[in-house]
Amino acid sequence: MQIYAALGVAVAVIAFILYSALKPSDANPEHKFTLGDVVTDPIQDESEEKADFLKDVDKNGPYPTKVGGQLTPDALLKLRSVINKRAYSKFVPRKLEMMEERLGYF
Repeated sequence: MQIYAALGVAVAVIAFILYSALKPSDANPEHKFTLGDVVTDPIQDESEEKADFLKDVDKNGPYPTKVGGQLTPDALLKLRSVINKRAYSKFVPRKLEMMEERLGYF
């Protein structure tokens, strides 16, 4: 007997949720949500620096892989060189700043 009461309560709760979700709201009737409001385009969210890096990676590709999905040794070296160039160029200003500070002590 208790299971019937629990099922009745569950059906009532589901009906109330559906009713409240489907009834028109008076809060802002002119605003309609679109998919663009909910989902953002990841390409638009990328910074220019990241986009340039990904273009460099794509420009030097394709990177062949083995059957298991690992990069081949040549592909790994190509990808590593692209990453190293980007990392070096990213930290050159800080390196020069530290070098000037170090030379200032002499």
